[in-house]
Amino acid sequence: MLSEVLTRKRMMRMKSAHNWKEAINFASTPLIDDSSIKAQYVNEMIDSIEKFGPYVVVDDYIAIPHAISKNNVIKESMSLLFLEEAVDFKGKDVKLIIVLAPVDRTKHLMDLSELSELLMDEKNKKIFLSGNLDAINLLIKEG
Repeated sequence: MLSEVLTRKRMMRMKSAHNWKEAINFASTPLIDDSSIKAQYVNEMIDSIEKFGPYVVVDDYIAIPHAISKNNVIKESMSLLFLEEAVDFKGKDVKLIIVLAPVDRTKHLMDLSELSELLMDEKNKKIFLSGNLDAINLLIKEG
C-alpha cells in the first residue's frame, strides 16, 4: 500500500537543485537515513537515466527515478522531493521527484501502478504539484 511506503517523514520541499543528479541525491536522503536503501542505489538510478535517457519523467514536471537492484534496496520504500524551481532532467523540466525503491519487479509494478493511478487524476496531480506536503500526505493516506 502506497501510504506504507511513502510516509510524510519521507517527503521534503526545497528551493532548488543544481542539476538532476543532485535532485535525485536529495530526494533519496530520507531512504538512506532510515536504512531503506544503500547509497549505491542512488548511483544505480543515475546510471539508468544516463543509459536510457529521461524515461523517468512520466508527466509534466514529474519524475519517478528508480532502478532494479539486487542488493541496494533493503526494504520497499518511496520518497518525495518537491522543488520550487524546476530542474532540467535531460531536456525536461521537473519539480516533483518521487524515488521508487522496489524490492522486486512485482512490487515495483504494484507501487508504480498505485502512484500512477493517483497522478492520472488532474485534481490529485495539482495537489502533488502544489508542493503542499501535508496535502500530498493526506491524499496518499486517503488513497
